[in-house]
Amino acid sequence: MNNRRSAYYPVLFYTGLLLLVWLVSLFAGIFGLFTDYTAGDNSLFTTPGVRWALRNAVPSIDNAPWGNIVMFVIIVGLLRGSGILRMLSHLLTPRKLTKNEKRSFIFALAALSVYLLVVYIATLSSWEVFAGVTGEISSSPVVQGWVMLVFAGILFVSMIYGFIYGNYRSIIDVASSVGDTFVIAVPALIAVVPASGLISCLQYTGLVGIHDGGFTYYAIYVIPFVYVAVLDVYVNRQQK
Repeated sequence: MNNRRSAYYPVLFYTGLLLLVWLVSLFAGIFGLFTDYTAGDNSLFTTPGVRWALRNAVPSIDNAPWGNIVMFVIIVGLLRGSGILRMLSHLLTPRKLTKNEKRSFIFALAALSVYLLVVYIATLSSWEVFAGVTGEISSSPVVQGWVMLVFAGILFVSMIYGFIYGNYRSIIDVASSVGDTFVIAVPALIAVVPASGLISCLQYTGLVGIHDGGFTYYAIYVIPFVYVAVLDVYVNRQQK
């Protein structure tokens, strides 16, 4: 199997699903399967449907959670480049950690503890930098900005582990490890384009109920990245 070509299977998969939605909407419109519950005849093969598709082709791509996607790839890049992912995989196998891994792991745990303590103090102490205006956690920056807090924590811990272990020798190495991960993630990033079109078409036709920000919504975007990550692990093991 050509692993480089198989990395693009999610692109083909979502493109095929998108075409399938168009065909299903065609037959659903012909046989009158659309009901008032789905806001009338929402077939994509109608004049309003074609107009909607042309107007929303690019906006649907813009509406993809690109910010979360980029953050996710950067986080994986940091964990991968620093060596934390490799160390964690060793913990799940009979293979023992090396002295360097143990030392780096201890420093990383210490860094994580310090970071969590700072977040705790900034949220619940009299300092209340991260506390909500009303004092409620549910409306606080900690909840609303959890992605950024996770990113900052992983950046801090990964840099500590990477520099102690020796995988990082300069900030350039940190940026380079993230860049390498973006190269690996290119097929998944391309798959976001047909995936965003698929979600928009499903929402327009009402064939499947998908809500922005829901589990299914994010699952559609996450699956290609999980696939590429698993494929990368498989390729690395085959090369050893």
